[in-house]
Amino acid sequence: MRPKIVLFGDSITEGSFGEGGWGAALAHHFARWADVLLRGYSGYNTRWALKVVERAMEGVCPDGSAPPAAVTVFFGANDASLPDRRSGFQHVPLLEYQSNLRALCGFLKERWPRTGIILITPPPIDEEGRLHSTERPCTCPPGLVLHEDETGFAKGGAVAATIGMLLDIMPAVLVTADDLIELHEEEGGLCGLNDRLETNNASGTKPVNGEELILPIDCAPSLGISGTKEITLCAVILSGSSNDGKVKIKKDFNLILTYLWDTGDSSGLPERTNESAGAYAKGCKAVAEELGLPVIDIWSIMQGCPNWEKSCLSDGLHFTPYGNKVLYEEVVKKLRDGGLSIGTLPADLPLFSSIDPNDPLKSFSN
Repeated sequence: MRPKIVLFGDSITEGSFGEGGWGAALAHHFARWADVLLRGYSGYNTRWALKVVERAMEGVCPDGSAPPAAVTVFFGANDASLPDRRSGFQHVPLLEYQSNLRALCGFLKERWPRTGIILITPPPIDEEGRLHSTERPCTCPPGLVLHEDETGFAKGGAVAATIGMLLDIMPAVLVTADDLIELHEEEGGLCGLNDRLETNNASGTKPVNGEELILPIDCAPSLGISGTKEITLCAVILSGSSNDGKVKIKKDFNLILTYLWDTGDSSGLPERTNESAGAYAKGCKAVAEELGLPVIDIWSIMQGCPNWEKSCLSDGLHFTPYGNKVLYEEVVKKLRDGGLSIGTLPADLPLFSSIDPNDPLKSFSN
């Protein structure tokens, strides 16, 4: 039976099967020798991972099949978010992060004693990249209609429930230039925004002039964004609640094309720093040494690459194709060190090159 390699981690793991991703490259590398299984959970920290690890690993070994040959554990980028900034709810203190890593590894070892575990440190952070990555276009068909129960909104027949993070709904469900926000009923409206937005010339906002309306951040507590100085009104499609009550937006209300979503606080600082990521990388390495496990110090390795901030990272955190290649090569090395390689694993069924052209069926007799 083909051995299995499980990739367990956050968004950098979840996205690893995308074009140019390190997981996709790994699956291609082992195409005839092993199955690569994805267990990536965008936004997760070790605290949340510890809560779901048992469910996450369900189905890895169906019907008593062999345990995975190896599992990569790649968390820490979200744990290292600064507690007093926008992503503070993802923050996990360093000592707890280390404790959670021990517990995750302990769970895997208890379930599959012979499975190899590879820890991967958080990646480095390009702080400038985190700030510049936050201006993004919105794309959405016209005709976004509020759902009648005011718990969400409808688009193309699908209703989206209340979401606490703007990131979770961007960009597909956000409006574009000249889209219309249509109230569902007379009593309908957008919830979660300060009542200063009830009219198009309300105090504290820039009047709607067909071009732009700027919404101060203290008018949008339900957007899950703290410390951002301003955000454009096209983000107010998010439903929620606030102490200021419901907000009504007039029909035929034209909105602008883009929104400004700042990952930093009001001082213009990013929600993650390379210094913090480095501390968590060091903590991850300490846990690996303590448990006698191999570790990939991607925080240090990437910073050894030329122009690593832009060559390895697409938005100051997530990987470019080159960054994915760097991690892929490191994972292949660690797997090889643990005895998992194309040279040591049997191929799944005869390779074409081994089939006798004079008697092809003979190759399939065993």
